[in-house]
Amino acid sequence: MGSLPENGVLRFFADVRAADTVMTGDLETVSALVIHEFDTVGQELVSASFTDIESLVWGPQYETTIHPVYELDETGHEVNDWHYDDLQDALDHLTNNYPGCVWEPLPDDRDKALRLIQQRLAHPPS
Repeated sequence: MGSLPENGVLRFFADVRAADTVMTGDLETVSALVIHEFDTVGQELVSASFTDIESLVWGPQYETTIHPVYELDETGHEVNDWHYDDLQDALDHLTNNYPGCVWEPLPDDRDKALRLIQQRLAHPPS
């Protein structure tokens, strides 16, 4: 499970092996989803010229929280990721792409969260 970032907090887990339909990722390898939450610095692109990279104009930097959704294979390694600014949009990724699956909150402690993910991946849903 070395592919999940070490910063921030792992918030939610969903086993998608029992999904009615899988809409994203590699259909053979996506076994689970994890929502990761962390603070970062954002900056909006104010204006751009597609022909002159040096003419890019950036707005002021701001602090923000993002919520990547990582699609994991059966060993817990990332096979795809989706980045959302809003937690609800990240939660909706499961509903929209993996019908019949539900999010499970993860413990705040990273080691406990990783152990729970490993336990869930070791036992496919029936």
